[in-house]
Amino acid sequence: MSWTNQKRAVVHMRVDISTQKERINTLENQIIKDSMTGIYNHTYAVQSVQQLVQNKQDFSICYIDLDGLKVANDLFGHKWGDNYILKFVEIIQNTLHIDNLFCRIGGDEFIIIFPYAGFERASNALDEIVNNLVNFNEKKIFPFELSFSYGIETFNPDIHIDQKTIFDRADKKMYLQKK
Repeated sequence: MSWTNQKRAVVHMRVDISTQKERINTLENQIIKDSMTGIYNHTYAVQSVQQLVQNKQDFSICYIDLDGLKVANDLFGHKWGDNYILKFVEIIQNTLHIDNLFCRIGGDEFIIIFPYAGFERASNALDEIVNNLVNFNEKKIFPFELSFSYGIETFNPDIHIDQKTIFDRADKKMYLQKK
C-alpha cells in the first residue's frame, strides 16, 4: 500500500473466523450424525461401506434390529421407547473398539462396521454386547428387557459388488435370527 507521500505501509487484517468454523463443523456433523443418538447415520454407513467395498478391504458388518421397541412405545410411551434406543446405543458404544463404526440407519435399525475384521472378531464383539445387555437387564431399570436381533456378514469381493449386497445379506441373516 502506498501513502501519498510515497512511503510504503503494511496493513495487517485479522478476522476471527472461529464462529464460521464452528458453524461448518456443526453442519458437517448434522450431515453424518443421527440427531437423536449422536452416532453416525445411514448416509455415513452407506458411504463408509461403499468405500470399503471399492478398496476391497477386509471388513464385516453387523445389521441390528431392536426387539420389542414398538411394544415398549405402545405400552409405556414414546419417552420409554426413546430411552430404550439411547440406552442400547450407550451400551454398544461402551463395548465397541475405537476403530468400529456404529451407525443408526433407521428407527430401530443399526449397523456396526468392523474394518479389518473377519467374522470371528465381529462375532466376539456381538457376544460381548449381548453379555453387557444381559447385565443391564438384570438390574431391572426398565419395565421391559432390551434385546436385539442381528446378522453378521463378512466382505467377500466375489459376492459383494457394492454396499447394497452386503447390507441385504446381513439384513437377511438378522431376520433369520429374529425368527
